[in-house]
Amino acid sequence: MMRTFTCLLVIAACGGDGDDSDVCVPDGNAQVSGEVMGRRYDGRHRARQVVTADSTPAGNAIGIVIDPDGTCTSAPPADSLLVEFCVAPTVGSYPIQGTLACPGNSAIVISQNATGNGEVEATSGSLEIESVTASCVRGSYMAMFGAEPQTVLFDATICP
Repeated sequence: MMRTFTCLLVIAACGGDGDDSDVCVPDGNAQVSGEVMGRRYDGRHRARQVVTADSTPAGNAIGIVIDPDGTCTSAPPADSLLVEFCVAPTVGSYPIQGTLACPGNSAIVISQNATGNGEVEATSGSLEIESVTASCVRGSYMAMFGAEPQTVLFDATICP
């Protein structure tokens, strides 16, 4: 099943030098390391927070999209990572599960791959939101896709 990431409101990703969680770059920043079904996701990517088309009891889910070339105004490509929450993330720890349990304090990580492997959901892991300001969400996660670990550090900013 291929999940469509429809952006109703794009919220994006912040960057900076790591010293100031309120300093954001326009297109976000993420450092990715790992593999999902043979597809390497190493290196620097862009990240942004979006409202997804997936519904939850609280409304539409909130997602952080991570991809090589995305911007606040671009739709998520087929080759992307999505971290999805029931509601906007706040500072704290979130278990990564195979399905999004709403209401609840969990997250799901999805790899949508343009190379033919389709959509793959992480089976376990943990996510930490370090800071949330009016313009940035900063955090990291370690997710397991079967036996393949993936680690991501991200800064996500709210786009206009």
